[in-house]
Amino acid sequence: NVMASFRSNIVSKRDDAASLRNLLPHDFAEAIRISEVGSARAALDDRGLKWLQKNGKCLDNIREGISTIPQAGRGAFAARPLSAGAVITPVPLMHLLREFFDVTLPSEAPPGTAAGNKKQLLLNYCFGHIQSGWLFCPTTSAVLINHGGEGGSNAELRWGDGAPGSSGEGFDLTEFLERLEHHNATRLSFDVVATQEIAEGEEILLDYGGGGGGG
Repeated sequence: NVMASFRSNIVSKRDDAASLRNLLPHDFAEAIRISEVGSARAALDDRGLKWLQKNGKCLDNIREGISTIPQAGRGAFAARPLSAGAVITPVPLMHLLREFFDVTLPSEAPPGTAAGNKKQLLLNYCFGHIQSGWLFCPTTSAVLINHGGEGGSNAELRWGDGAPGSSGEGFDLTEFLERLEHHNATRLSFDVVATQEIAEGEEILLDYGGGGGGG
């Protein structure tokens, strides 16, 4: 079996063997199945309606619109009435080192742009702490949610299901971040949760907090 030989004799000798094995068919029959329905469908065949009802989260509770906050640009608005305590949207987080956002513009930078060290605009949408080298960037439309300030917000961030600390137990964040460096997939997530009843069409606002909140 060529596939089995490749997995055992070549893939197993690599440092990233575990990740590569997950990408490869286990046998010829599985390879045929993938060629017929595609790799995504083949991997998700066991995720039917019951699985979605138990594990799925709604991504269409918010819609885009012009923010009610002057000069804030776009914002997130409730697509339907939301009760207090409801999960408005999940926020899977891509972890990136802070240095990823560094940009050095050459001396011959375009007119109106100063040369020197700059930061990518994406930094404005990420979460982090000034003393940490890690930043966590949302991968859903949660980036549309604007800052309502203390007393002006109607939603808050909580750890998403399955994330460290989500059940209230303590965990060593430093140790977790050290392990995180070796993973390229999403490992952390937030939930945006309504702190009060939100009417359909009402803008959803968070309190970004101080220096330890947004990037």
